[in-house]
Amino acid sequence: TLLYALTDLTRNIQSITYSSFLDKVEQGMVKRVHVVGQEVEGILKDGTRFETTIGNNPQDWQVLRAQGVEFSVASPSNQLSIW
Repeated sequence: TLLYALTDLTRNIQSITYSSFLDKVEQGMVKRVHVVGQEVEGILKDGTRFETTIGNNPQDWQVLRAQGVEFSVASPSNQLSIW
């Protein structure tokens, strides 16, 4: 049943654009994100899971901090998911 649960979680991840991600952060809708390279997995405050690809913009970290978003960052070689 663990495999089924993991498969079920994977199907419920919404793919969003980078601009939509930034909008959601600025609107205070994002609860938590995990960044690996430029790939982002996250959870909105309503429980919706999402993924996106971000640009290499240091200002993104400031926006996340300003909005109180919990975030973690891993190098691309360490791709173990914390979810």
